[in-house]
Amino acid sequence: MNPIREACRASSRHALAVASVLALAPLACGGGGAADLVPPSLVAATPAPGATEVDVEAHLVLRFSEALARESVTPDTITVRRRVPSLARGWDDVLLEPVAGALTYDAATYTVTFAADPGLALRARYRVDVTSAVRDRAGNPLEPVDPIELETRDGRLAGAAKVGADPVVLDATRSAGPFLSVTSHGDALLVWSDVLSAAVPAAAAWFSRYDAATETWSAQAPVIDPAARSGSIPAGAALGGDGTGYVLVGPSQDRQGALFVLAARRGGEWERATTLVESSAPHASNAVLAMDGLGDVLAAWTDQGVAIARFDAALGVWAPTLRVPGNSEVRLAANASGHAIASWRRGVPVDPEDASAGLALIAEALRYDPATGSWGAPVRVSGLTDLLPTGGSASPAEPHLAIDRAGNAIVAWSELDGEDYSGLWTARYDSAARTWSAPFFHGRDGHFGVAMDSHGDALALWNDGGFYFDSDVYDSRAASWQASGPTRTELSTTMPTDLVAVDSGGRAAAIACDTHRFGRLTWLRREPGAAWGPEEELSPQSAAPGVCALGFDARDRAVLAWRIGGPEGHGPMFVDHWR
Repeated sequence: MNPIREACRASSRHALAVASVLALAPLACGGGGAADLVPPSLVAATPAPGATEVDVEAHLVLRFSEALARESVTPDTITVRRRVPSLARGWDDVLLEPVAGALTYDAATYTVTFAADPGLALRARYRVDVTSAVRDRAGNPLEPVDPIELETRDGRLAGAAKVGADPVVLDATRSAGPFLSVTSHGDALLVWSDVLSAAVPAAAAWFSRYDAATETWSAQAPVIDPAARSGSIPAGAALGGDGTGYVLVGPSQDRQGALFVLAARRGGEWERATTLVESSAPHASNAVLAMDGLGDVLAAWTDQGVAIARFDAALGVWAPTLRVPGNSEVRLAANASGHAIASWRRGVPVDPEDASAGLALIAEALRYDPATGSWGAPVRVSGLTDLLPTGGSASPAEPHLAIDRAGNAIVAWSELDGEDYSGLWTARYDSAARTWSAPFFHGRDGHFGVAMDSHGDALALWNDGGFYFDSDVYDSRAASWQASGPTRTELSTTMPTDLVAVDSGGRAAAIACDTHRFGRLTWLRREPGAAWGPEEELSPQSAAPGVCALGFDARDRAVLAWRIGGPEGHGPMFVDHWR
């Protein structure tokens, strides 16, 4: 006998007994008096399982056969994850990374909708799992659902557009930038400079902001120092997720060598200035700016050594400037979780007891650990040294850096050998072991750059002084570098030094300036675990080295910026988007 069914049939004189039974099983009585024993099922999914070329703005919609218990629809019972391939091993090794987003349930239509935040990535593969923990209102578990696999469309170049009005350039030697910062949602801040006029030799810092929602760049506008009310030379730009923009400016003639940081909220004027170096202090040079994912800002420069300042976003204050010995331009890199690294070159006596023996250059690095809230001690990462002539100054090519989200890092630098050509070397920091690797020699180089992916794999790219470049890939699982072979492309020795980046999907991109041969500006892409693809032209007019910029957002959309060459120096600023 079914006690629940019998209770439903009971007469009114047994109401108290019926109420007692129903209190134990409130969902058991249906319209026909029978218990709901039918499990719910998934009847439709949009996009369809196995779909490709899915639009990146699409939402995942799941329709079920009946009403669900709302409390059973959670990110734990319906999971959306992205397959992230390895830069070194491709799709043979992937990470299944949770996708942030909003999961909503519509009881009227029995549908569940997932909207990724900030959206789906380009050329990405997703896996959707719906577990039996999803239940109907009677508590019946969902019938088994096979994993749903989806693949989004690839990107495409939107077409180059000029930013703002044509800048007037009277002295190209005073130009700086562009400097580009891109947020996870695709908003961007672009900063550059131009000389105002022959009568006013100070440079003006210009900026434009990109709104990813409207896909528009703001009109070109000057960055005004609120203290001096005059233009200054920019040395870096950063844009935080809350819309706060930062610009590092100086040293400039109108500020007598002062170095300071300006900040402005979204849509506001540049109104908050922090002076890092007073005009009366030793002249600062080679200033750089970086920003981590927590909103902290890093600034570094050289004066009588290497100086590093850090703005703590949580406390809203600049920490005391850290100073260490150093001779060359310092570089900075930071990740989403607050790890940071700085690197530079330093000249040390070959023989401490014989000054006439000259100097030897070594590469050093310094790490910031967010767990301790402090910088570690400088560590020598180079093995060989460049020997400088007696009385020579330390002026080698500056190091280049890359850091992944776990805090692993790569430092790349060049050294001269006995045959008087430079070679590319790298050293890798292992965040788990907290150790630096021995230096690794890649080959002869002219220009070079490094980048890392989510697996801890890395890419080193260098131009050997000819019309092609080489690249090596670091396999984090094998803990070794692997030659990916030379890629012969129509490049020249003017290839930018560090314009190589890896997006969140393990794809690499690089910008090349072919100013000597064809006068083209191009970019190249590399699929995970594969070779470099063909060049794609950005501009038929060449850009001079050092006036290009590249950045990715969390959806693997790229922002590219460059300035073409002109008879009087640098010409107009152009941008394009891979979206």
